[in-house]
Amino acid sequence: MYTVVREYRMTQGSMDDLMHRIDVGIADVFADQEGFLSYEVLDAGDGRLLTITAFTDRSSAENSSALAADFVRDELAGFGLTRTGHTLGEVMVSRAGSGMLEPIHH
Repeated sequence: MYTVVREYRMTQGSMDDLMHRIDVGIADVFADQEGFLSYEVLDAGDGRLLTITAFTDRSSAENSSALAADFVRDELAGFGLTRTGHTLGEVMVSRAGSGMLEPIHH
């Protein structure tokens, strides 16, 4: 399993509006990708957000970064988003409860 963690800073608009756009925009796009396992978006406070995307293989995880960049450029320009961090790696230890299987919508 491979996970990508992306960090962004938002300089315009509201976090609630941004989260809704992500929920109805890119979340299902990721879910439909080959090898998809999970996608979470965290409001990290102070205009920062983190996304965590997990896939079964490295190439699918890498592809998700291109999808994310296109979505930010094409659909989220009004939020003044800047990617401030990007980490991709192989997951070496993992646990998940059944609650991870229930989608959360914003």
